[in-house]
This record gives sequence, structure tokens and C-alpha cells, in this order.
Amino acid sequence: MKIQTEAREDHQIKLIVEVEQELLDRKMHKAARHISEHNKFPGFRPGKAPYDIVLRYAGEERVQQEAIEMLVEEIYPEMLKQENIEPGAMGTLEDVISTNPPKFSFIIPLKPSVTLGDYKAVRVPYVYPGVSDKDVQAAVERFRSSYATYEPVDRAAVEDDILSITYSAVDITAGGEEAIFADRPLQIRIQKSDEEREAEHPFPGFSRKFLKAKAGFETDLEYDYPADYLRQDLKGKKVRYHVKVDAVKQIVLPEVNEAFIQNFGDFHTVEDFTAEVRKQLDANNQAEYDYEYFKQVIDSIKATATIQYPPQVLDQEKEEVLHNIEHDLSHQRMDLEAYLKVRHQSVDEFLEKEVTPAAKERLERTLILNELARAEKIELTNDELQASYMETLNEMAGTPEFQRLQKKKGPQQNEMVNAIAMEAASRAMNKRVYAAMKRIANNEPEVLPEQPGAAETADPAAAAEEVKPKPRKTKKAETPQEG
Repeated sequence: MKIQTEAREDHQIKLIVEVEQELLDRKMHKAARHISEHNKFPGFRPGKAPYDIVLRYAGEERVQQEAIEMLVEEIYPEMLKQENIEPGAMGTLEDVISTNPPKFSFIIPLKPSVTLGDYKAVRVPYVYPGVSDKDVQAAVERFRSSYATYEPVDRAAVEDDILSITYSAVDITAGGEEAIFADRPLQIRIQKSDEEREAEHPFPGFSRKFLKAKAGFETDLEYDYPADYLRQDLKGKKVRYHVKVDAVKQIVLPEVNEAFIQNFGDFHTVEDFTAEVRKQLDANNQAEYDYEYFKQVIDSIKATATIQYPPQVLDQEKEEVLHNIEHDLSHQRMDLEAYLKVRHQSVDEFLEKEVTPAAKERLERTLILNELARAEKIELTNDELQASYMETLNEMAGTPEFQRLQKKKGPQQNEMVNAIAMEAASRAMNKRVYAAMKRIANNEPEVLPEQPGAAETADPAAAAEEVKPKPRKTKKAETPQEG
């Protein structure tokens, strides 16, 4: 087998492969036998038609095409082995250059590669600010707001009041008057001066137009919608709204006492409730801080790294990102088409502006993390794998998908076990890599594990075998959750 290689700029390699004529001739006869077994030829039983008869009736081109497929299937792994190529995705037969001698060109995607720069010189201080009393109080206020009631008042409206209004809209863009809708009820809250109002309905700053208004107040308001406004039916239009205030209501917040805190769980004192709020707030805040922190560290490492991968690998990642989006939308009883329609976005635009960048970032982050694990010689112990497996299992145990899979038997349940095992292994490895990144970015000394050992035998599947999921009833913890 003669092989000529040509490097490409897209992390793929072109192989021009020439093999002996005898190989193709043998495959021609084998292909002819295969065709005769599955087709009728006059005067011959299936599989008994001579080679020349098959060529005459089936056509040499058809026989040759099947023979080439057989030959390619045989020589493909051999040529990869001969050239010591580890592909990153399935290669493709680019061209049949000739059949005498048999000569083919293949395009082979190479395995992604990462060359880390001086990652140990990266410095990003880890300074998590924690949770302040003010943060806790703000969270408690949000819980109070979720149980607020509204009482009508006979006074001028102030910030945070709720107004019941009736409003109509007329399009006056071209100087005329075209009704959009009439006499619709709406309830609004008068926003505070420091609040973001970009998404306020029907336009930013609308509610503050009614400061000091009383029930019975009527007014006309005009607004020019920008050309890039989110709603397609209002882009670039000038609209006049006629608004009547039907009622002014003040928000009444419940007192934080023992009766109130029972709405969120079995708390004995307000102090217990506040402590749980602080705990959850701290966990959420630290998770958000860690996400941004490690993103900054990875970006700093990536800035001096060389990352190469073929387009097929990115395409696979894009499919995975899109699948995850569609899966999340299904839980909201929405499909991708409906989602994009609401956003006034085409599929191509969505793929280009959102899916592709997300897939690229996720792929390159994964490649960086994997290379860091190799560079830092991070290996997992069986204890780590088992602990991560149980943690992952407990997180999934209450989900409907998990409960459905638990009722399955045989291969489907084995697939579930293996999937949980691989997810647990990935989490455990990422945890170790993130710890190493944090240590390096803060210029801290390496701390060796207390119990080295079983790292060389650690295996996700083995850990999963030792800790099989068992059906169990789970009780959802009744703790305050911010929504």
C-alpha cells in the first residue's frame, strides 16, 4: 500500500492511497457474488451466476462501485495504522482517482490537540466576597413579596404601588390613525427610579408616568419604538396610548414571624429560617462566582494555548448543544420552531449567533480541562468515583426521567447506570482540575492527597457496579427557594 499525505489547514489530513490491482480484482469478484445472491439472473440459481453474466446484466459500474466500498472498508483501518493516525471523527472518501491502478483520496479529521502555554504563570486571585446581612435581608424581602397582598387606597400613586388600568393603542406612524387594540385591562407596578426598565411593558418608563395619579386619571402617551425592537409588530412604529387609571393599590407585605416561615418549611424560629436563607444564598452566590472565576482562568490559559480540532468535532458539539436546548424547551412544552418564532429569529441566525459560539466555547473549555488533567497528572481514586457516583445518583433520583428509567429492565437500565457512572467520573475529574487551576492561579503550594493508592485502578464502570441504583422513595426538602 502506497500512501501520500498532504496536511490541511483545518486540522485534517489528505491521504492519497494506491493499492495493488489484484485487491480490487478480488473485490470485483466478491461484489459480483454478493449481487448474484440478492438478484435473479436468467438460467441461474441465486448466487450461482458467473462473473461475466453478472457484469453483463448488472453492469460493470455497479459491480465496481460495490467492490470499491468493500475495498475501502478493508484498507481504511490499515492505512490509519500504517500512518499512525488517530482520527478525531470518521474520515471520508473524497475521490476515486483511478481504478487501474486502484487509487483513492481520503480526508481524515485529526484528533483535537492542545498545546498549553505557560499556564502555571496565570494569576487570577480568588476573592469570594461571601454574603452580607444586606443580601440576606434583600432575599427575605423577596420571599415576603411572593406572599404580598394588594389593598386599594384613596390617594395619589407612589413608587411600588400597583395600578389597575385600561388602555388602548393607535398606530400613528404615517400621520394617520390605525387602531391596534382598544380597552384592554392591565395591572402594572410603578417601578423605582433605579430599576432597569428596558423590558417594561408596553415601553420603558411607562409606569413612572403615573406617579401621583389617582383613580379616574386619564392621559395620552406617545412612544417611538426603535427599528430593532424585540416585537416584530412594533418595530419602528410610533404608537399613541390612551390610558385610564381604574384603581390604585398599595402592596402589603406579611410580617416575618413563625406563621410566615412555615410557608417554606418546618422551621421552629425566624433565626432558623434566616440561617437557611443565608446558607442557600451563599451556595448560589458562590456557584455564580466560581463560574465566572473559572471562566476567567480558562480564558487566561486559552490565551497562550494552541487549540486545534477539525470542523467535524465542532459540528458534533453543535448538535449536542442544540439537543440540550431542545430538551430544555420540551420541559416548557415548547419546540425549537415555536421558540424561534417568539424571538423572531430564523434557524440559521440562531445557529450562527448562539449555538455555534456556545459549542465552540464548550468544546475548547473541555479540551483545555482535559489537557490540564494530563499535564497535572490528575487521576481519580475509586473512593472519589464512588462518592461522585452516589452524589450524582441522589441528584437524579427525584427526576421523572430517572424514575421512568428505574422501571425499565435489562439493557435500558444498564445504559442508565453507565450514563450516571460517566457523568459522575466527569464531575469528579472536573472538580480535581478546577482545584488545581485555583491553586495555580493563586500561586499556592500543591497539597498531596492523604490516601494515594487506588488511582491506577479507578474505573467509572467498576465504581458503578459496586454502587447500583436501588429504587427508593425520596422526600423533597422543604427549604426556601428563591425563584
